[in-house]
Amino acid sequence: MADGFNATDNEYAGTHELGHVINSLLLKQSDEKEANKDWINDVTADNMVYMALRNPEVLPEEKRGEIYWRTDEKERGLKFRQIDYKKSDLHKLGLTSVYGGSSAAEFVAEAFADVYAHGTKARPASIELLKRYVAVRGQVWKDHRKVQKQLNKGKKKDQP
Repeated sequence: MADGFNATDNEYAGTHELGHVINSLLLKQSDEKEANKDWINDVTADNMVYMALRNPEVLPEEKRGEIYWRTDEKERGLKFRQIDYKKSDLHKLGLTSVYGGSSAAEFVAEAFADVYAHGTKARPASIELLKRYVAVRGQVWKDHRKVQKQLNKGKKKDQP
């Protein structure tokens, strides 16, 4: 499996950028002023990453101590714990690519690209994050394997 963002791979780079779009779609559910503040501070992206990492199948209890948390919650007005991306090596823990470990926004974009590129073989954190995303968007995540099979059928029909 390739290790994340690669600007020379146009399909992967485009898919990564679409990952940023999925984050922005959540922001459109709030008013414009709040959405801008959210985008600048990665509030929604941080929350999605935090919720995905709460799943013990994604991040086992014994590895939780390797995640560093920011303590300046009052400064940024956050209502949940925020990962300190500069101190935490999320890539070393197998949760995302090196680039995905640089910020919440990049983690979300890499998760989307990972699932798109690798389907059910994507990192568990990527799959869990997208399940959370779908739930937040008010949709039902039924069975990602079914979805992947449908996507694969579509690809086979399009190929010569």
